[in-house]
Amino acid sequence: MADNNHGAAHDPLNEMLLWVKAAVIPQVKTRVDQALSATPERKAYDAADGSKTNTELAAIAGKSKQLVSKWSKKWRQLGIASLTPDGHLRHLQSLEAFGLPIEAGAGDDEESVITR
Repeated sequence: MADNNHGAAHDPLNEMLLWVKAAVIPQVKTRVDQALSATPERKAYDAADGSKTNTELAAIAGKSKQLVSKWSKKWRQLGIASLTPDGHLRHLQSLEAFGLPIEAGAGDDEESVITR
């Protein structure tokens, strides 16, 4: 019975969070998948864990820092990434956690993602 009382105030909150995630994750997964149409962009997004600079993300993606900055702005506008207090980009979660591949499908063109 002591186990039921320990953290009892958190159980309803955790349960609500689980329900919210279950309801929202499919839409967020679709948004992320559609926003990241090119493999280099997916590599940069996946590496954006809040610990890397745009220069480091550009090196991972094999693209320019300027292009990564454009991607970063787009991701933040879409609500799929944010900036840490020290200015590093942080994705919502890894592509693996979303169940998405790093490799993009057909039309792997980094310029197409900027015009969306």
